[in-house]
Amino acid sequence: MHWLRCTALVLLVASGVGSAVDPLSQANDAFRNGDYARAVELFQVAAELEPRPEVRATIWVKLAWTYFALQRQDKAETALLAALKDQPTLELAADYYSDEFLALYSRVKARAAALSGSAEPRAVTPEVLASLRRQAEEAADPPTLERLLQELATLEATAPPSLAPQLFDLRAAVLERLGRSEEALESLGRAAAARAGSAISPGAGAVPFETINEGKRLVANGQPNDAAALMRGILAIQPSCGPALEVLGEAYLAAGRLDAAHAALRAAILADPRPDLFLLLGEADLRRRNLAGAREAFRRAAELDPTNERALAALGLLAASTADLPAAQTALDAALARNATLFEARVVRGQIALASGDTAVATQHFQQALQVRPDDPWARAWLGLALLARGDVATALQFLPAEAAGLPALFVVARAEALRRLGRSDEALALLATPASADAAAVAALCQLQRNQPEAAATILNEAGELAPANARLRYLRALTRAAQGDRQAALSELEQASKLAGCPPLASESARNLETA
Repeated sequence: MHWLRCTALVLLVASGVGSAVDPLSQANDAFRNGDYARAVELFQVAAELEPRPEVRATIWVKLAWTYFALQRQDKAETALLAALKDQPTLELAADYYSDEFLALYSRVKARAAALSGSAEPRAVTPEVLASLRRQAEEAADPPTLERLLQELATLEATAPPSLAPQLFDLRAAVLERLGRSEEALESLGRAAAARAGSAISPGAGAVPFETINEGKRLVANGQPNDAAALMRGILAIQPSCGPALEVLGEAYLAAGRLDAAHAALRAAILADPRPDLFLLLGEADLRRRNLAGAREAFRRAAELDPTNERALAALGLLAASTADLPAAQTALDAALARNATLFEARVVRGQIALASGDTAVATQHFQQALQVRPDDPWARAWLGLALLARGDVATALQFLPAEAAGLPALFVVARAEALRRLGRSDEALALLATPASADAAAVAALCQLQRNQPEAAATILNEAGELAPANARLRYLRALTRAAQGDRQAALSELEQASKLAGCPPLASESARNLETA
């Protein structure tokens, strides 16, 4: 069936191609465009990934300025405190920022100085830590815990490497009691990184693998924000820790924070350019609608590992989404030759075959997809479509859905067509009570003609024709309807109009000859 072949490939069409610039540049662009919510996220990520304190301080200020624009003074103050922690002598340009923001900065700077400058912070010793733990255990209210947090922050700068992990652990416990779970996890990440960095045994690595594995477990268990917080803590101590950057990228990807995921994964690739990281980067780019970036990432993954079926399948799926069917077929065939159980690749390969008119090959691919996922409604519907295109109508009816239920309406129209071919026009019309597309109207009109109701068919086609005047199939069916009504001249006129339109059914010329000789 010509109309089935024309509508078979329901695939993603991208709306645009994004850039692959760094998160700080993207944040600056978002701020200039007034997209402050996106700018906040990107400035945060840029700060997290920046290893140089003096540069990181300027990013914190940009984040604070953005929060100030959003009238989130509390968040702006937190960002300014982070900037002063990285660069205590930081000064702001008076000709760039507003007087109100400069006044806020002055207040924050004075508060920071009061917290740390009036007295020398005491040295961190095991005895001091023990005393702080007792204070935490005895603290009965949030204000007391907040004051303890301030003292811990002051001691952080002077803590020796051997005691820093315990200081971070204590800070995490206090934050948890205050209900600030994400900050607590960040502090636990800092503790793990500090503990790994202070290892003195020969050959001991500085990477906190146990905590990184915990981050992976949190992502797998559907807790990506917790995983991200844990990794941010590690990166605060070890900014270039590749495994932590990788898990951070996966966590952001799972949480739908696509720009942040992209930035983290690019940083991870700089540390370790593995094929699986390029695949994750490609997925982030694909979801960001950056097809050029996704294509390059998948290409690099396949280049690094030519036998990687996931990379080949990703290249094929991306090519199919941009209607480059020859390239898609080549890549998908290569992927499926290495791993026959790749479900999405198998279904799309079947769609390509169906769009090319190879219904036998399409049927085989959909059947093989159902061997992987026997009850998948998407694969079942496509198999029904392929069987209908082959003419196996009764079997097709077993797979085509009676209602869309999240699937394209195309499949319900195909079911109606199958019912019509089996002589069950009343059931088919029940599915098409209000035809919502040209294809649905065409099937409904054919059902009415099958029921010997040309007037009802004409009504359907006239209404559909107003919405799709250049649809050759509708015009052709109007000719058949005119002929069924006994209006031979009107039928010939409709056939003449149909023959001038793209996609005119091949039978139109023969129908015209039959009418002329009738």
